[in-house]
Amino acid sequence: MACRTCGSDWLAATAKDCNRCPYCDKQQLFRARKQGGWVEPTQIKKCVQCGKQFTAVGVKHIKQRILCESPVCRKQHRNSCKTRRDSGVFVGTRPSAKNKQDRFCKRCGKGLLDRNQKKYCGKTCSGANAREFNRSFKELPDWFYSWHNEASKIVSCLTCGTLINYLTRKRKFCNNACRYRSNNPLHQLCIDCGSELKADTRHVRMCIACKEKRRRACKKAAGKKPRKRCKKHGVPYDPTVKSRAVFERDNYVCQLCNIKCLKKFTVIANMPLPLSPTVDHIIAISLRIKGHTWDNVQCACWACNVAKGANAKGQLRFAIAYG
Repeated sequence: MACRTCGSDWLAATAKDCNRCPYCDKQQLFRARKQGGWVEPTQIKKCVQCGKQFTAVGVKHIKQRILCESPVCRKQHRNSCKTRRDSGVFVGTRPSAKNKQDRFCKRCGKGLLDRNQKKYCGKTCSGANAREFNRSFKELPDWFYSWHNEASKIVSCLTCGTLINYLTRKRKFCNNACRYRSNNPLHQLCIDCGSELKADTRHVRMCIACKEKRRRACKKAAGKKPRKRCKKHGVPYDPTVKSRAVFERDNYVCQLCNIKCLKKFTVIANMPLPLSPTVDHIIAISLRIKGHTWDNVQCACWACNVAKGANAKGQLRFAIAYG
């Protein structure tokens, strides 16, 4: 048994039995206050806001209370955003704390520095001291400082050659456009004739002459009449099969994607529109099975006709029924 009053297992600092444990001391103090046998310590203090004197009762209030009981003073002090240290609480050295030496700024000598400021009073002194190399860098040799001062801060852009003045970090390009152009270079030569190109975008791959030559070849290949193709491959040809008649029969609806086609074949910038109507052969004439007849033709948009090629797709029931 350690506590002689309540019998709890509480030992004193000397590892011996104690007369009263902390709980018994608290109970005894509570009974003394209730019976009037204990008198709280008091102290007359001055309000930091209005200057009036008030009486602080108790050890806690003596240490921490700085305002009187007026709600106006409390509101004004709260709006002033003053810390307890600025208001005069715990000013001076505490009995249990060690006396620390006053610290001043290493550059301008101003003080006193607070606990958040280590060596300098602000960013101005800290940055100026760093630029003048007044700090002691033991791991860097002396030649580093001379090289850093003599190093050029002006470089040229790798894409356009514009001079760049960098201060914080090294840059290779003057802007994002030059960086994109370096990662995605333009075509320098034509892919057909090999002549030099003056391209402004990466989509330009041919010169104007080669582009016109290809356009004429495609137009010539697309403009061949079905009569000559049927004669070449030895398949029948029906002269009554006309484009407009085929379109009206299928109601201008593509038989491959079931989308309404345009009323007229339209070309914009030497490129047909995808929904331009065309006459498509269900079974290609090059396969030498079917020719240019009513059972082997259908309406198709230009995009589906090009994608289909020589494959047999669409109204196969016509070709099978008449075959």
